[in-house]
Amino acid sequence: MTPLSLVEDLLAKFEPVDPREEKFAQTLRELLEKRKFDDKGKLTGPTLNLTVIAHHAGLKLKLVSHEGCALPAARELLLAAMERLSEYSLQVKCDFLDQEVKRLRARLDRYDSIYANRVVQLHKKKTQIEPTPANKYTPDDVRMAAQVLPMDEL
Repeated sequence: MTPLSLVEDLLAKFEPVDPREEKFAQTLRELLEKRKFDDKGKLTGPTLNLTVIAHHAGLKLKLVSHEGCALPAARELLLAAMERLSEYSLQVKCDFLDQEVKRLRARLDRYDSIYANRVVQLHKKKTQIEPTPANKYTPDDVRMAAQVLPMDEL
């Protein structure tokens, strides 16, 4: 078993739509070919994370560093590979979990935004007050709406 064999099926199924995605996949393959398992079954070699892969690919990290990035398919490929390899390396596991935390924070921020918008919309409907400019709510608008509306109305 090699590090590359653990993610070979991910690479085989990967269908890039952008040449940069293919470059990320090829770089991942090359970096994994250089890595080995030691006698304890742990992954050895240089650090493997999104930053290292982007650097070796000669591409910007921001292309795959966050949700909503320019190359989401490449990001998913790299994170899936890191997830599989995390069992064999504490460093890869930490880097994978850091990315997972960022993904979950972005998701929570999205939900918070949705709920805050609902609160403001309900407040607007109840009080017939339109913000200036229209549909542009400030954090103070959200706080005021949340204080005015009882929870049972949400």
